[in-house]
Amino acid sequence: MTNKEFWELCGFQDVQYVDAKGNPMPGCIHHVSPDGSWGKGWYPPIDLNNLERYAIPKAIDVIMARHECSSDVAYAILFREWLQELELNIPHLADTLKEAVGKILEVKHG
Repeated sequence: MTNKEFWELCGFQDVQYVDAKGNPMPGCIHHVSPDGSWGKGWYPPIDLNNLERYAIPKAIDVIMARHECSSDVAYAILFREWLQELELNIPHLADTLKEAVGKILEVKHG
């Protein structure tokens, strides 16, 4: 899964800027986070801070809805999924968390 696909599953959207006449401005696409706080021309880096801010809450909501469970149980499920990914690639915390969250979110959209 590409970073673009991942962030879109987390609720990021592409926004095409237009000029005063309403014509699209080539090359002026920004990626806006669900809370509107990220509006630069690229997606945020995959790091633990951004995953905690944007991806984990989305995954927890999906797990809670799917399993009809509390957030405590949802965090335990996410943690278990992350540990399975870590066993395959232990030194890469953010990448393995992205993979675990991505699998959870793909099931929702797949």
